[in-house]
Amino acid sequence: MIGPGRTREQGHRGDPRHPQEHHPGPRSVGETGLTPLAWLNRQRVARARELLETTDLPVAVVAQRSGLGTGDGLRLHFRRHLGTTPSAYRRAFRGPGPA
Repeated sequence: MIGPGRTREQGHRGDPRHPQEHHPGPRSVGETGLTPLAWLNRQRVARARELLETTDLPVAVVAQRSGLGTGDGLRLHFRRHLGTTPSAYRRAFRGPGPA
């Protein structure tokens, strides 16, 4: 649906409900050297790393909160980007617990 008072050419431009108009990431490969999807996945993996290092959340919850969907999706991206599993990453990089 294009909306009242808009032509097909205008589409959703300027509509605050349209996510493409409001995302903070790069819009082209030239800005980062990555496609927007590759950039987004790197951001998601970075968020998952932070959660694994600082929380005891289950891997499935880390996956959901970082935007990677499921534990399987998180494991796939960790293998692809870091060459390890989320659990192994947590064991290796978890900060010291309370004394």
